[in-house]
Amino acid sequence: MKKIKSYILGLTAAIMAGTALSACQDDFDNPVIEVPQATIEANISIADLKAQFWNDATNYADSIYDADDPTHRYVIAGRVVSSDEASNVFKSLVIQDETAAIALSINSYNLYLNYRVGQEIVIDLTGMHIGKYNGLQQLGRPEWYANGNAWEVTFMSPEFFAAHAQLNGLPQRQLIDTIAVPNFAMLTPNPGTLRRYQSQLVRLQNVHFEDAGKEKFSEYHSSGVNRNLVDQAGQTLAVRTSGYSTFWNTTLPEGNLDVVGILSYYGTTGWQLILIDENGCINVGDRPGAKDNPYTVEQVVENEAAGTPGNGWIKGYIVGTVAPEVETVASADDIQWEGPFILNNTLVIGSSADVRALDKVLVVSLPAETALRQYGNLRDNPGNLGKEILIKGNFEQYMGTFGITGNTGRADEFEIDGVPIDSGEIAEGDGTEASPYNVAQIVAKNPSDTQTALESGVWVKGYIVGYMPTGGSSTLLKDAVFSADGATNLNLVLGPTADCTDASKCIGIQLPVAIRDALNLATHPDYLGKVLAVKGGIFKYCGGPGIKNTSEYKIDGGGDTPTPPVGDVVTSLNEGFEGGTMPAGWSNVNISGDKAWYFPSFDNNYYAAMTGYKGTTPPFDQWLLSPAIDMSQVTDKVLTFESQVNGYGSTETTFGVYVLTSADVANATKTELHCTLATAPASGYSGFVPSGNIDLSAYTGTIYIGFRYYSPQAANYATWCVDNVKLNAGNTPGGGDNPGGGDNPGGGDNPGGDTPAEPGDAVTIMATAFNGNVPGTTTTEGYTFDFEKNGGSTAPAFHAGTSAVRIYAKGSLKITGAPMAKIVFTIASDNRYRYTTFTPSAGKLDPEQAVGDETITWVGNSGDVTFTVGDLATLGSESGKPGQIRITKIEIYPAK
Repeated sequence: MKKIKSYILGLTAAIMAGTALSACQDDFDNPVIEVPQATIEANISIADLKAQFWNDATNYADSIYDADDPTHRYVIAGRVVSSDEASNVFKSLVIQDETAAIALSINSYNLYLNYRVGQEIVIDLTGMHIGKYNGLQQLGRPEWYANGNAWEVTFMSPEFFAAHAQLNGLPQRQLIDTIAVPNFAMLTPNPGTLRRYQSQLVRLQNVHFEDAGKEKFSEYHSSGVNRNLVDQAGQTLAVRTSGYSTFWNTTLPEGNLDVVGILSYYGTTGWQLILIDENGCINVGDRPGAKDNPYTVEQVVENEAAGTPGNGWIKGYIVGTVAPEVETVASADDIQWEGPFILNNTLVIGSSADVRALDKVLVVSLPAETALRQYGNLRDNPGNLGKEILIKGNFEQYMGTFGITGNTGRADEFEIDGVPIDSGEIAEGDGTEASPYNVAQIVAKNPSDTQTALESGVWVKGYIVGYMPTGGSSTLLKDAVFSADGATNLNLVLGPTADCTDASKCIGIQLPVAIRDALNLATHPDYLGKVLAVKGGIFKYCGGPGIKNTSEYKIDGGGDTPTPPVGDVVTSLNEGFEGGTMPAGWSNVNISGDKAWYFPSFDNNYYAAMTGYKGTTPPFDQWLLSPAIDMSQVTDKVLTFESQVNGYGSTETTFGVYVLTSADVANATKTELHCTLATAPASGYSGFVPSGNIDLSAYTGTIYIGFRYYSPQAANYATWCVDNVKLNAGNTPGGGDNPGGGDNPGGGDNPGGDTPAEPGDAVTIMATAFNGNVPGTTTTEGYTFDFEKNGGSTAPAFHAGTSAVRIYAKGSLKITGAPMAKIVFTIASDNRYRYTTFTPSAGKLDPEQAVGDETITWVGNSGDVTFTVGDLATLGSESGKPGQIRITKIEIYPAK
C-alpha cells in the first residue's frame, strides 16, 4: 500500500509554528503540548469485529454487550481517515486499522475539530450497536425502519460516542494507508469483499469522469448527486457529492485521474465513493495502462521497486521461463533463457528481446488450463521466444522478484505478436438441442417480462463465468461475481466466452431444485469457465436477460441431465406415504419453481403435499410421479386416491392427475384423468375426498401416474394433498379427517404423547449447510429445514463470523422428514446474552431449558416439528431484550 503524504491537510505545520513562536518568549514558560494517552487497548481488529457481527441483511442492528463479562468486551483502535470540513462527509467518522475500516454514525457536525485526520482513537464498544444502514455496516444507534420492516443502525449522540472513545497520541497523517483499486471489477458485492472494502480510504487509479467538463459535482442544497467514474475497462462507479459541500458547484475535472475518497455502499446503488474534498481528484495526465498506451517493462519494475501499486496493460518481449526446481528467483541463473524449455507455467518478459538482466525483466504466472498457458508457454510454443507480448495484470512481486500477477489467462487479457488466439465464441443457433442459441442472441432478444416467457423450451449455450450474489441487496445481473468465491447455489451467469467479465454481455440462469445440486458453483467451483447448455424459457431474470424454468442441461466434462430413473416396474400401487419420505420408485419432477412435493403427517397419518407458499421463483410446476406400471400385468385397472385442499380465498393454483407414457415429463404424452377432487373451503382445509373409481382399462404397456401441481405467481397459493393411491390393490379408499387448519397442514400434538420413541443412529447437520438459504428452505440428509421470520422484526440469518444460524424473536424453524425421536441443537457460545425459549409444536424439551445451556434437546415421535423462538431474552444476560436462538449444529436421531 502507498502512503498518502500530501493529500489530506493536517496539523503538523500548525503545531511546529506554535512551538517556534513560544520559544522566543523568555518571560513565559514554554507551553506544553498535552499528548493524550488512551487507558485501554484494542483486543480485536476491525476486520474481525466486522466478521463477528456480520449479517447479510440490508438492514439490521446487533448489540455489543455485556459490561459484566470481560470475555465479551470488544475494544478497537484505528486512525481517522475522514474529515467533514468540506461538508461532504455527513455526520460520520471513519477509522482504519491495518485490517479494515469502519464508519461511526454520529449525530454531529464539525467532527473534524475534535477528531483530526490521522488521529488514533481507541473505542470500548461495550453497550454500543453495530449493524447496517441500507447495506453499509457501521457503528451507531439502533432505529426501527418501518418501510423495510427491520432494524437499522443510524446516528448515535456525540456524547455517547465521546464516553466510549479515547484519543491516543497526536495525529499522524503519514501512518494513513490507502487501498489501491486499479479496476472496479474487484469491487464485488459478496460478503468478504464488502467487509474488506467498505469504508476504506481508497485510491481509484487511471479513471475519468463520464461527464467531465460538462456537469458539476452536485446541485445546490441537494441531498446528494451521483456522477460516474469510468475505469480502463469501461466499468462505472458512482461518486456521490452533497449539495451542501464546499465544492458542489465545481465542474467535474477532465482528463485521466487518480481519485481518493471513502469507499461507501448504499442499497440498490451498490458501491459509491465519497470525496473528502475536491483535492481528492488528482490529474495524472497521459498515464499509461490502457491497451493502446501500455506500460513498459522498465516502468513496471520502477513502480514495484518504489512500492507503488498498479495495474494495466504492459508491453514487453518474451525472453524465457523460470528454470526447473526454482522456487525463488534470486539471480539471472534462475532464468532459462534458451530452449529447449522444460516448464510451461511461467514466462519471463523483458524490455527487449535480448535482455538478460534480472532487474530488467518481469516473471509472469501462466494459470493452468487457460488460453494464456495454451498459446503462450515456451515449452509447447518455442517459436514465441523473442516475440512481443501485450499482457494485462497487477504490478506485484512474484517468486521473489519483479512480476505480473492477476492475469486470468483469458483470451482478452493478452496478445502475442503473430499468434492467432481462438476466443472460443459459440456460434449462433436456432434454439434447438442440436443448435442452441448463444448468449449474445438471448441478450439481443432483450426479454422484458419476468412471468411470461418470450420463448419456452429452448436450448441456450454459453460459458459459466460466475453467479449473482443473493445476500444483502437485491439479486441483480449487473452485480454478477465473475468467480466461484462465495458462490450461491441458486443461479449461474453465462457469458459469450470463458473470459467475459462484462455483465451487460451475460445472462442469468435460474437453478431450480431438480438441477441445482448438479450445476451450482458453490458445489462445483471447477465448473467455472466450462461450456454449459440449458433448456428453459427466456425471461427477464434478476434485472437482465435470462433463462428460467431450466429443466435439462449438458455441461462439458460434467455430463448431462440424468434420465429420470424408471426403477423396478410394478404391477400395483398401494401407497399411503407412510414414513414421511419419498416412497421407493416414486419421484418429484421439477419443471419450474423452487418448491417440491413433501410428506407431512397429522394425527398419525402421512400424506403427500405440495404448495407454492413461501416459494420465491414462480411459476411452480411440480409433478409427483409414480413408479413405472406394467399395465399388461394389472388385472384390476381401477385407480383410486384421496385428495385434500386448503382455502385462503381466491387462488390461481391448479391440480390434476395424468397418465404419462414415460418418466420424462417434459416430453411424455400426457392424458388428464377425470376424477373427483376436493373443493377448497372458505378457510382451513377440506377433508380428504375419495377420487371415485378411475377406469384405466384403455391403457396398455408401461405407464406412470402423475399428480401435477401448478401455479403462476399469485397472492395466495393453495396446498394440495394426496393420500392412499391404489391400483390393483383389491380395496377402495376411505374418507379422512381434516389434517389441521392454519398455515401448517402437518400441525398437531405429538402423536406419541410424552413417551419418546427409541432413537436410531443420528445424522448431523452443521449450520453452514444453510448458508445462502436463510430465511428459506433447505433439504439435506433426508430432512427439510424451513427458517421463517413469522411475526418477528428480523428475519433469520446465517452469521458467517460464528458459523451459526440466528433465529430472532418470534421466528421459527420447521423440521420435516422421517419420524424423529430426538433432536439435539448445539448453541453458539455468544447466545448466552439473548438466550430465550425454543418451543416445539410437538413432543417436548427434555431437560427443560435453563440459563447456561450449551445444547437444547427435543424428544418425541414426529416427522413434523416447528420450534418457535421466544419474544424476550428470558434465559440470557440481556434479559428484556429481543430473544434469539443461535444454532451451530443439529443432530437428528430417527425413530426406530
